[in-house]
Amino acid sequence: MSKIIESLKKYHWDTPVIIAVSGGLDSVVLLDALYQSHPQQAIVIAHVNYHLRAESDQDAAFVAQLAEKYHAQLVVKDFQNNNPSGIEGRARDFRYEFFEELAQQYHSQTVLVAHHADDQVETILLNLIRGGQLSQLTGMSAVRDKVLRPLLDYYRQDLFDYAQQQQLTWREDETNFDASYTARNAIRQNILPALSELNSGAKRHILDFAGQIANQEQLMNQQIQLFLPQLEEDWTKVPEDWLYPTLRYWLTEKGFYRLKNQQLMAIGRLLKNWQKPSGYIDLGEDWQFHKTYQKICLKKKAKKSKKAQENLSVMLKLNQWNFLTDKPLCWSNQQPKGYEHMIKLPSLPGVNHLFLRSFKSADRLAIKGGSKAVRRVLIDAKIPLENRHHALVLTASDNKILGVRLPNGKWQMSQDSSAQANQDSTWLVW
Repeated sequence: MSKIIESLKKYHWDTPVIIAVSGGLDSVVLLDALYQSHPQQAIVIAHVNYHLRAESDQDAAFVAQLAEKYHAQLVVKDFQNNNPSGIEGRARDFRYEFFEELAQQYHSQTVLVAHHADDQVETILLNLIRGGQLSQLTGMSAVRDKVLRPLLDYYRQDLFDYAQQQQLTWREDETNFDASYTARNAIRQNILPALSELNSGAKRHILDFAGQIANQEQLMNQQIQLFLPQLEEDWTKVPEDWLYPTLRYWLTEKGFYRLKNQQLMAIGRLLKNWQKPSGYIDLGEDWQFHKTYQKICLKKKAKKSKKAQENLSVMLKLNQWNFLTDKPLCWSNQQPKGYEHMIKLPSLPGVNHLFLRSFKSADRLAIKGGSKAVRRVLIDAKIPLENRHHALVLTASDNKILGVRLPNGKWQMSQDSSAQANQDSTWLVW
């Protein structure tokens, strides 16, 4: 019995198996081997009609015949090609989203794809040429989430031999032989044959190196696991040599599989910029990496409400409650009793109202021996950059700042206000 069939027998599935079938040699062999190794297995064939070639509809019809032959459920989805640029990436994303939809629809935990050893070698060389992370040189994972690649140990020639023995027929995609069509085709038709001429074991050696890198990655990841709690609690506690690997692992765990090296370097520069205690880096798809002093996190881009806050100005009348903030606020000339929070202000002769408004870049707060920009007050209070526009300043009618209400609900008062407090003082209570 074929080694491919024997290798598939080690798998056991309780739910329907989704199998990606294009109609080409690789997927036809996988489908046949699956059927022969698991004759009672419920199979759902997933086929994407890309409509990129004149023969696409004929491929779909051939796959429909395969579904009948192997007593499988067939689901076909059409790919809409509205933009020729970046089509490989978009097509890949499209089919894997399709596979996930089917897995949910059929309550399946397994999606089989027919990538083999030659595909793995091509992928490794493509990643090497394009640049990126060292971990990408390990190639495709045999198992990732629901996706299973059971043929990665077999070369294209092994699949061809199997198809010949089983008298299988398949569809040929002529574009696969056009070296100018894609970078992968150029590697397949030109580069790998040239490498094999230099050394007949070139492909095997490339895979061996990928395996060694994968083993090193596994050892590194075991150590990184120890640093992950420190990274989120206080990133400065992660040893410098381990910061980048730990960040990369953490971001991958959060779902950022295609993080560019430039983005990772930008994050590293932000973390090491001691002059900028808070900041963020765009990661794409409306996500941002945020640093706030020793804390890091990922956030969706906030919908800007800043403009509405910038023009905020509310009058506080003496002994009247205001409900602008999260807790009702009152400016009173009567000494308060029984309130959780209060701040003593100086007497303000002839003043019967104050203003609570959003702070401006020119605002300054009196401190001992001078003054400080409100912006600096917020920085010193470790208020995250994205929250600073929520700060409010309390002013008298002459626009002199009496205090600053921080976004965290705390107040920082002017030293002048504190120094002048006396028996005629007023109070802020909340």
